[in-house]
Amino acid sequence: MIMFDPMPDELAIGHGNRLAILNGQGKISNLIPILHGKFQQHGVDIPGFSTLDLLANAVGMSTPAYTVEHSMLPVLRVTAQPGNEFIHGSCEGIRLNRRLGMLIPRKFSCVCSICINEDLEKYGYSYYRRSHHLNGVDWCPKHGEVLKRVNSEKPFTNFPHVWHREKRVEPLATCSHHIDETPELVRRYSEISLTFLKQSKPQTVTIANGRINLRA
Repeated sequence: MIMFDPMPDELAIGHGNRLAILNGQGKISNLIPILHGKFQQHGVDIPGFSTLDLLANAVGMSTPAYTVEHSMLPVLRVTAQPGNEFIHGSCEGIRLNRRLGMLIPRKFSCVCSICINEDLEKYGYSYYRRSHHLNGVDWCPKHGEVLKRVNSEKPFTNFPHVWHREKRVEPLATCSHHIDETPELVRRYSEISLTFLKQSKPQTVTIANGRINLRA
């Protein structure tokens, strides 16, 4: 099989589908049984494995590292009760890994036209980014342009540039065409949302409440 590392900020489900496409499997659901069988043949088995476990092992990464860098768990699990603030992707959170590991906060996929053009020029293909799938953050954090929604029920089964070329993307309905033109509150919300993506584990509810009270 052809294996390759995920790109910087690449979304786990996008990386998984990219692996599937380039290995002739079409979509990630067809790839998972093959990956599982491959690891069992080499004497590696993961009891109660998650898709994150399989993808991480496929590219030689630990599951926590892959989860923090490529899943949306850091924003889906921002806080936790004291004693449950284990690292995202760790074995203690195997149920969370299976339930939330491949999900995105949005109900649809988003892309940035400028990112697509830059990807094509630099790599020859485009990929899906985590930072384009944060609820309420409707602008590309790198370029400030309004993100575009992919009009497909299964957007990750193809590359962003393909949807863009087929004109199956449309700008999100927002208050401004560029993030610099938005109210300060919106820009601040975007900045905070992006910082959550970098958290290796959730904060306790007590600490989060204390920080909110200090800033209220």
